[in-house]
Amino acid sequence: MSCDMKTIILVRVTCTLLLTSAPAYSTGFKQRGVYLTVSSYEGPRRLPGHFEVNWYGVDVDHLNRTFAALLLEAPNSHNWKNAQLYPVKQSTGRVTTHVKFPKNSTQLAMTGNCLDYWAVLLEVDDVSGDNNAAVVDSSCFRGHPRWMQENCCHFYNLKVDEMFIPGTHDSAMYGLKRDWPVGDFIFTQDQTIAHQLAFGIRSLDLRVGFTDGAFWIFHNKFKAQVSLETVLRQVRTFVETTGEVVILDFHRFTLGFNRHVDPVEERHRTLVQLIMDTLTGAVGHRQLFNSTLEDLLGGCGARSRWRRPTVFIMYNYDYMGPNSEFLCPGVIQNWANAQDLEYLVEYLEKNACKKFPGTLSSAQAELTAKFPSQMDTIRQLAEIVNFNVTNLFREHFWNCTNIVTNDYFLGSGTVELAIEANKYRGKLKGGLGRCEHGLQRGLSTNRLRLETAFAKR
Repeated sequence: MSCDMKTIILVRVTCTLLLTSAPAYSTGFKQRGVYLTVSSYEGPRRLPGHFEVNWYGVDVDHLNRTFAALLLEAPNSHNWKNAQLYPVKQSTGRVTTHVKFPKNSTQLAMTGNCLDYWAVLLEVDDVSGDNNAAVVDSSCFRGHPRWMQENCCHFYNLKVDEMFIPGTHDSAMYGLKRDWPVGDFIFTQDQTIAHQLAFGIRSLDLRVGFTDGAFWIFHNKFKAQVSLETVLRQVRTFVETTGEVVILDFHRFTLGFNRHVDPVEERHRTLVQLIMDTLTGAVGHRQLFNSTLEDLLGGCGARSRWRRPTVFIMYNYDYMGPNSEFLCPGVIQNWANAQDLEYLVEYLEKNACKKFPGTLSSAQAELTAKFPSQMDTIRQLAEIVNFNVTNLFREHFWNCTNIVTNDYFLGSGTVELAIEANKYRGKLKGGLGRCEHGLQRGLSTNRLRLETAFAKR
């Protein structure tokens, strides 16, 4: 290949570290692909946040003539020629580019349109000798604000506990101020709740404490820079705009919930009332938990009758007070408490698909920082994990896991994988392929009954 194609030496190439087994895809499941992520960590001398081009499933016979690229417009037969080309040397891998992820507004992500960044796989014709190349795979970087609505016809028959749901770990632990003390060891995200939802996250992991007369987000004993009410308002705005189903996992109650010194029952009553008041009309009744996605959305497509948003409150406390009928059992988090990738993978191989009746389960796909005994920051750990666990779930657990959570989620391909996996789950469950036939049902009897009950409240 000649130098006019501007082949460059890679700044950094990362391939799978542990996941070397052959892909176990189902018939029809996409076997080769390329996608963009955002780096979580790039070393002590370079700020994170550059685009990464990730690929998988490249045929070993094509490695010597396949290249990855990042384009700033939709790929065609010519516009790749001025791009930096990265030689693909392994079937699965990634490269970090020099292109910085822009601080897109939530409004741009909420359009669901391509955001002018494309990941591309090119295959060079080494027979003709004229350096011609064909685009064999591509995808754009985009938000997924309505992926349940847009793909309902593929997996209308799935219940929430049967879906692959992308989530974030310690979802509201993002910094609003720079250079916060110990921030490298307590912040787990760098996108607001609104931005997470716009990019496709549908399960939020919340740890709540009470101090200074208000409820705040906590990470263990550390108070975040975000109040719970701020989180709830972002959720409400999103679901009122999109009608998507969102899971709020109130997983832990920290400061202010010590039963030996605090009025715990009264505090839970106050907390539940805050949730209900802030999410007025958006919280799904506990009886809806076993409904299919079609029932929750009121049908699929433009003729959907039910436009009332549904937020499920998963509450990890045995609360029996007012509004308890709107609380579902807390999510069971399958957590490895691992400090290295090898142990995390071993744990997920045994527990990624472990489920419990009557509630949701979450595969916690992240490493746990042990400060000060372990000096790796959460960003460093996320950079190690996200690429590898995305491949792990694509190859082995796409058809059985429920919620999957990540730190610094833009570094993983979990959202796109979940959408693709849910399409095949719907088909495997006996879906009728309504997208092809344009078929659609109205409200189920159960949904009509509950709608009538809500109208009388």
